[in-house]
Amino acid sequence: MKCRVNESFPGNGVCGKFTRLEKLQELTGDKAAAANIRLAFEQGGYPAVLRWLISDLTRQSSKRYVSPVGLAVLYAQLGRREETLSLLEEAARQRSPHVLWMQNDPAFDFLRSDERYRSLIRRSGLPPGILTNPRHPRRNPFNSTSCP
Repeated sequence: MKCRVNESFPGNGVCGKFTRLEKLQELTGDKAAAANIRLAFEQGGYPAVLRWLISDLTRQSSKRYVSPVGLAVLYAQLGRREETLSLLEEAARQRSPHVLWMQNDPAFDFLRSDERYRSLIRRSGLPPGILTNPRHPRRNPFNSTSCP
């Protein structure tokens, strides 16, 4: 699959995220991961890449620390509410420093009205985050499954 990226903003959108991720894996010497990412993208678009990343990070978590917030961001991009909230709650229990930015991360916008999310923000002692203007909502570029 060939991605066409907006020429005035190279690297933006789904294709830009995918190609940068694939290139990062190649540059770090993990050609197998780069090939798996490309295969996942070709078979199911960016959501398939996100599912592959979740699987890979879950596998890696048995050998090294993987931040629950990092996994939560991936689940959030897939719109998986329960998994996202469970991982954010785990991160708060671990006192992960990554929790400090969760209320301003657009990946979590879909959770803003969820009482569990609001409770988590309050329990963490964080100030309210930047709320999306309902007339101009932030768009999640990862919701699309195909390239422009």
